[in-house]
Amino acid sequence: MILLSVIIPVYNAGNFLSDCFNSLLEQSIKSRKIEIIIINDGSLDNSEEIIEQFQVDLSKDYLVRIYSQNNQGIAKTRNKGLDLASGEYIAFLDSDDMLSPEYFEKILNVIGKNNTIDLVEINAYTFQNISDKKIFQAHFLGSGEILLTNNKKKLALEARKWFAWSKVIKKAYYIDYYFPNVKSYEDQLLYPLIFIKCKKIWSIREPLYYYRVNQNSLTNNLKLSHLEDFYSVFKQQLSDLDASNELLILNSFYNLFVYRYLLFEFYPPHQAYTFFKEAKRFFLSYIKKNKILFLIKKYRIKKNLILLFFFPYLSVIYKYLFSILKKRK
Repeated sequence: MILLSVIIPVYNAGNFLSDCFNSLLEQSIKSRKIEIIIINDGSLDNSEEIIEQFQVDLSKDYLVRIYSQNNQGIAKTRNKGLDLASGEYIAFLDSDDMLSPEYFEKILNVIGKNNTIDLVEINAYTFQNISDKKIFQAHFLGSGEILLTNNKKKLALEARKWFAWSKVIKKAYYIDYYFPNVKSYEDQLLYPLIFIKCKKIWSIREPLYYYRVNQNSLTNNLKLSHLEDFYSVFKQQLSDLDASNELLILNSFYNLFVYRYLLFEFYPPHQAYTFFKEAKRFFLSYIKKNKILFLIKKYRIKKNLILLFFFPYLSVIYKYLFSILKKRK
């Protein structure tokens, strides 16, 4: 039985792919209960050759599946990995990142002994050069086994730390939810929906993942089409929501702030404000239609978020003041 499937989407990752695969070969424990799924998403560099070079060595320790396709983008590639996966749990590894040597040992120690755990959280090191790595705390709800109350779910929704690499999740939770077909921030749109459904998680506080700060990644190269995709999925998710599920409504509220942030990063303030007004109008019409404005008060959403919601130009002022403070340090 396959316990864990690790999905590795690959696109033009030739500069980093050897590091990624070597981190699999250097694990403290190896097991045929672990499945490695490598999907070459139409790479134009030497990624395919590197995959072929490592296939034999990886296959000695793990069940390895390799799939090649024309370029589909990160969301469709991850979804293809989910279709191919046979493991009880799913993990994602970006092709420019690495796993710590204890990753499999720590993860299997949890999911191999307690199949009531729906999701395992981990933290990471961020780095450009491995010698200057820094700890990135992706989780804060505690350590060990955690029963998810609505209040804890609300705290996670507010924090917005949704990263594919930071979660090992039961495959059963992906049956109803696939990655939306957007070019970036697909994890921000998917993982809150899964997290809300989870009942019990396990949090590992120590960093088990090496996240490379790559200036050429999709996340660091925002385009207009990315914003349009994000807003389209936001509107569809909100339209399909059950208005009785307060946490899902709350999640849409916070997604609106992700969209606002992206707008003011991409556009001049006056254009960003115009687009945000349309999004705000759409959200408020849903709230009024379903008579659920009380949720903002019930969940005590921070006052600064409320101010930014009704007066989005404040984000420009905050940004300006923050830049001044940074110069004074």
